[in-house]
Amino acid sequence: MKNNLLKAVYFVLNGLVMAVIVFLDAMEKHYGYPYPLPNGWLQPVLVLLSAVFAIVIPMWLRISAFSAYAKKDISASTEVFFRFELFTIISGWLAFAITPLAYVYAMNMWARYLITFMALYSLYYTYPWQRKLMHDARLFKIKL
Repeated sequence: MKNNLLKAVYFVLNGLVMAVIVFLDAMEKHYGYPYPLPNGWLQPVLVLLSAVFAIVIPMWLRISAFSAYAKKDISASTEVFFRFELFTIISGWLAFAITPLAYVYAMNMWARYLITFMALYSLYYTYPWQRKLMHDARLFKIKL
C-alpha cells in the first residue's frame, strides 16, 4: 500500500517538472530564451545544488540510517522507513527541478549536461523499486 503511495508521490512531483520542461520547450521561441545569466555565480551554484540534491543528501540519509539502525542493532518503525524513502524522493525531485533552470539560462554546455546527468541519476536512484525497498528495509531492520 505504502509502496503505491511512494510511487504516486514520485510520479506527481517529477511529472510536474516534466510538464514545466515540455512547456518551456514549446514556448522557447515565444519567450526568446536562453536568457543571459544574471550573476556569474549562479552557474556553479546550480551545478553544486544539483550534485548535493542528487548524490550527497541521499547518500547521507543512507549512511545515517545504516549507522543508526544496523550498527546499533535496533529496528525502526515502518513510519520512519517510509519517511526516509519520502525524503530521498524529495531530494531527487529537487535535483530534477533544477534542470529547467539550466535550459532557461545561457549556461556552459558542461554545466548544462552535468545538471541534466545529475537529474537523470536522481530519477533512477530515487524510484521506489521493490528490490530497492527490500534492501533499504534490511538497513532499517524491518520486514515489509
